[in-house]
Amino acid sequence: MTKRANRAALRAKWATKELAEAFKTSAPHPAAVPCHLLRASASVSAIAIALAFGPSMARADASYATCSLDGTTYTCSELVFDFSLDLNDEDDDYSEIIFEDINVLDTYNYLVDIDNTGDDGSSHGDDGDDVDALTVVVEDDDLFVQFSGTGTDPIVSLEAFGGDGHSGTDNTDFGSSGLGKHSGDGGSVTGAQTLEIIGGTFDGYSIVAGAAASVISNGGDSSTGGDGRSYGFDDPEGGDGGDGGDGSIAQLIIYDDATLEILSDVDETPGIYVKSAGGEGGDGGEARGGTNPSGGSGGEGGDADLAEFSAEYGAQIKIETEGDLSHGIEVLSEGGDGGTGGRAYDGLGDAYGGDGGYGAIQDGVFHAGF
Repeated sequence: MTKRANRAALRAKWATKELAEAFKTSAPHPAAVPCHLLRASASVSAIAIALAFGPSMARADASYATCSLDGTTYTCSELVFDFSLDLNDEDDDYSEIIFEDINVLDTYNYLVDIDNTGDDGSSHGDDGDDVDALTVVVEDDDLFVQFSGTGTDPIVSLEAFGGDGHSGTDNTDFGSSGLGKHSGDGGSVTGAQTLEIIGGTFDGYSIVAGAAASVISNGGDSSTGGDGRSYGFDDPEGGDGGDGGDGSIAQLIIYDDATLEILSDVDETPGIYVKSAGGEGGDGGEARGGTNPSGGSGGEGGDADLAEFSAEYGAQIKIETEGDLSHGIEVLSEGGDGGTGGRAYDGLGDAYGGDGGYGAIQDGVFHAGF
């Protein structure tokens, strides 16, 4: 991917040091949104990569950033710190979010946290919502950010999750059909989730901090099929578990005008984390009583796609992690687990447990390169 060209000239910085200090002392910071689903497996990791690239970035607060929407491109500038945006709460559609011409405070928890998550199924058997493609760009060659947070939140993060499917309806009352209902499928992430750091210096090395950057694309999980029960001679059935949603391409790209340094002693927190994962298949519902009860089948796990971390020649990256189970760089592509078949019991004749669902494999290539 080539570096973005023909960006508008940087606008004059409007916030002076004194104004930034005034905001810092008078305005409360919103709560940081924790990064979840981080996995790692090394006690001490130290990675130093000297490639030669430019500055890096920082975080912002939606209360003070100046933002505008042009079609589906959302652009934010000026005073940005602890900037948290949940697209599920927004009425408009976004395909790209750009941070440019940024001023930051001296003290903050993180720079940017974007949450792109679908709604869960609202009633029995409903599927979770899908999530569309999204690109987040941090682009400001003049930006210098000294990270001062002490938690596990990444300095910059983009997380996309398909909505979870709802459980199936039980039919276990006397006089009911005895047939449990299918649970809803997990929603899929239908397009690439891409985080681009084009310019700026992100200094998380002088103060011990958490992760530097994180991109996650995760299909939604299904839930359990409904239970079935017969009080007579009918054959009850457990409902089938739904399928897990698919994860999409997850990409973190650092361009040659960015510098990223971080020192972390937080456990189970990689310095850089990129993950594409399928959702979990739902378990089959149970069947009880009657003549030949049959448990529901487990749903299939969702597919994963490409997970990629790349940096252009010229980028400067230094990552040192001292926490337990914390890699310097962790890039994962994981298919979802299949659901468990439902039990069957208390029948007058034969009882048949449900089949387990197939687990998925990653459906792309895992690539971490420079």
